[in-house]
Amino acid sequence: MTAPVAESVERPAEAGAPDTPPPSGLQSDKGYTSIAPAVVEKIAGRAATEVDGVANVAPAGLRRFLSSTTASTDGMADADARVGAERTAVAVTVSVRYPLPVRSTSEQVRSAVAHRVHELTGLQVSSVDVTVAQLPATDPVKHRRVE
Repeated sequence: MTAPVAESVERPAEAGAPDTPPPSGLQSDKGYTSIAPAVVEKIAGRAATEVDGVANVAPAGLRRFLSSTTASTDGMADADARVGAERTAVAVTVSVRYPLPVRSTSEQVRSAVAHRVHELTGLQVSSVDVTVAQLPATDPVKHRRVE
């Protein structure tokens, strides 16, 4: 009699270390869910720019000339994430439109990012570091001119 398929399939996380959980993910009785840092970064970048007066950082200097390969083209804030088994730490870089108060706007960004990342991934957010890199005087989103 053959063994059931579920018993004969070895999970990648179990290869070589049967009691070691995967480096990142959520565990249930049915298996593991791994969440890549890029997924958390995309969620964080979108959540940050959903706050009123916050936008992605416009490329400047050499980055402006290399923007087709290095800068975000979809309007998201720049984000970086470290993902553990049940927790994540996130850092976002944004611009805050002048004359909005930087401190309170940063707190709104921190709250929005933590809430959205937890809501969509189930990961606990241990910290959200916010860097305000620019303070543009006008909305950095360019509007199309209708003629």
